[in-house]
Amino acid sequence: MNGRMRITADRQPWSRLIEIRIGVEDEKGNYAVARPVEMQVVGDGERVDPCLALRPEAAQELMDELWRTGLRPSQEEGSTGQAAATQRHLDDMRTLAFHALKVPK
Repeated sequence: MNGRMRITADRQPWSRLIEIRIGVEDEKGNYAVARPVEMQVVGDGERVDPCLALRPEAAQELMDELWRTGLRPSQEEGSTGQAAATQRHLDDMRTLAFHALKVPK
């Protein structure tokens, strides 16, 4: 079915799970929805097709939805720490520059 794919993510207050729903609306306004993924045991080295392939727009929508539910990239703490260190460095440089130029704070 061709059409605009919609992806939603929800976090229920009574569960630690994040629920993902995927649907496609066709030109006539009909919806097709993805059913639960089935897991299958495969042999070692057996080629497996992806269970889902997303266009960049749909992948961005999934990312935005996960962000909305409160998920953040694992590397965020490092980025936050780096930003704080950079801010302290800038504050130090500002102090040094004001002192060298004899500019009052």
